[in-house]
Amino acid sequence: METTEGSVKPITFEEVYDAKCQEIPNEIILVVNKLIKENFNTSDNSSTVYQDDILNEITIEKERVFRNHWLDIEPLYESAGWDVSYYQPAYCENFPSYFVFSKNIDVFLF
Repeated sequence: METTEGSVKPITFEEVYDAKCQEIPNEIILVVNKLIKENFNTSDNSSTVYQDDILNEITIEKERVFRNHWLDIEPLYESAGWDVSYYQPAYCENFPSYFVFSKNIDVFLF
């Protein structure tokens, strides 16, 4: 947040965005990176990572992870060149929530 001569300016979107991405604990990022590598499928250049697999490998309490939105990892990985999709069941469906990471082709079109 910028201040000039005693005045305070509203926080920018970029400041909030950057701050939220930096709040995600390193442990979560390390586990997600590991699972992306382990689950990478060379036939379609993507990796499916189940939310439960992330939660089972970290030592942080699940309630704390959800309360702080630390699994909102899409922007962080998109800024690293991935397309990230998150799938979760609707009220009438029953399947485990998961992320799909694939190569962001827009990054390579320059």
